[in-house]
Amino acid sequence: MPLHRATISKPFLLSKYEVTMEEYARFAYDTGRSAPGDSGFGAELNKAQRRHLPVINVSWEDARDYALWLSKKLEKRFRLPTEAEWEYAARAGTRTRRYWGDDAEHKQACRYANGLARQNKEYLKGRGYNIAWGAHDCEDLYAYTAPAGQFEANGWGLYDMLGNVWEWVADCYHEDYKDAPADGTVWEEQHGCDSGRRVIRGGSWSDEPESLRSAYRVGGSPVTRSDDLGFRLAQDL
Repeated sequence: MPLHRATISKPFLLSKYEVTMEEYARFAYDTGRSAPGDSGFGAELNKAQRRHLPVINVSWEDARDYALWLSKKLEKRFRLPTEAEWEYAARAGTRTRRYWGDDAEHKQACRYANGLARQNKEYLKGRGYNIAWGAHDCEDLYAYTAPAGQFEANGWGLYDMLGNVWEWVADCYHEDYKDAPADGTVWEEQHGCDSGRRVIRGGSWSDEPESLRSAYRVGGSPVTRSDDLGFRLAQDL
């Protein structure tokens, strides 16, 4: 809040999938960085599936550097999407809480999003996780992250805009939308982020239904790394 209108001022592309472990590994190798681990999430998957898991354990700064590297590599301008661009793309023309509709019992979620489902909760409890919050009333077959493209896309052909991993976006985190840009551009202070945080969107494999909504947002330190946090890129036209 407050509810505000944002008009995207320039056309852009958004990647169909979240950046994968394989894609990020090329960047890590090329720049002499250590590749982030998958927290053991690929242990029960085959090699091809592991390569296509979304990259996790990457900070906002890592994501920014990846975009800069890819821009130089391909001679095109890649970047993190702005918060307005991300929500515009996630909604894909919808006005409902989620791009698959307002499903009160959350039974449709497992067709479209890798969130905390009923069997995930039991699986995680059996491994010592203290999961106290609610789960989607269905089964999505993945206890942790899922390879790219395993769930149905939204109306614009974008996968995992909700669920799988949270996604970094470009903007500084603000507690509300007062004075937010009306043209969809990045919201950033002149000398960095006064809050010290960047916006994170979309929810993840470990999140309850409340967090898997097109409007839901949280903030994180730009150096935070987590096993439920990744990113996708935008490209300027």
